[in-house]
Amino acid sequence: LLEKSKSIGQIGAFASEGERQSLQSLAEELAAYSDKTPARQPLDGVYNLIYSASPGASAGKLGPFVGRVTQTFTADSDLAVNSLYLGPLEFNIQIQCKVLSDVRIQVIFKETLIKCFGRNVSQKEVSGGGMWDMLFYGFIGAGADRKLLRVMNTPSLFVLLQDAPEE
Repeated sequence: LLEKSKSIGQIGAFASEGERQSLQSLAEELAAYSDKTPARQPLDGVYNLIYSASPGASAGKLGPFVGRVTQTFTADSDLAVNSLYLGPLEFNIQIQCKVLSDVRIQVIFKETLIKCFGRNVSQKEVSGGGMWDMLFYGFIGAGADRKLLRVMNTPSLFVLLQDAPEE
């Protein structure tokens, strides 16, 4: 799944329907190897978006431009930040995560913050949200190549990767 996600790229909307379906099937197969309570596992640090089937900004696409996307979590907090980096611009949306079950997280949008060259240019409260149905949470690789992989449907498929913390 990870290698195929990387070969397609982070914007799944650019992939063929067959490629998107293939990735979805691989993600569902991978779920059998996940921690059994993926939504209840601790989230801390920065996760990089590897692939998203979402056609919009959450996948890093803003008009004709494509930027880097991260999710940043702080241990012992139910708040996180989804960020899109596009040249000197940084678009952030703060979210609140509420675990609903072993495999489901409710996401509530709280506020947006836009920065240009590191300076705040816009900040406002927002509403809305969604659900993360967690398919996989687990470590892959070993030693210096060890990483934490998260795979979820939002309902669009998302694949996120984090360098594993030191043990």
